Amino acid sequence: LQLQFGADYADTKSGRQGFKKGFTNALKKVQVVYPDANVLPDKIGILISPSKVHIARKK
Repeated sequence: LQLQFGADYADTKSGRQGFKKGFTNALKKVQVVYPDANVLPDKIGILISPSKVHIARKK
């Protein structure tokens, strides 16, 4: 994820820690508007599972 979303962070231990902190904070903001997002951060990464769609399908 850091390569895709955190290119500005250094590829060092402190850079990875900074990315994780920033990404986790951004994820909390996403979950405010998309509470059904089935995303769980943990100590070694982020578990992303299938979730209910946020926008209903057109009929």
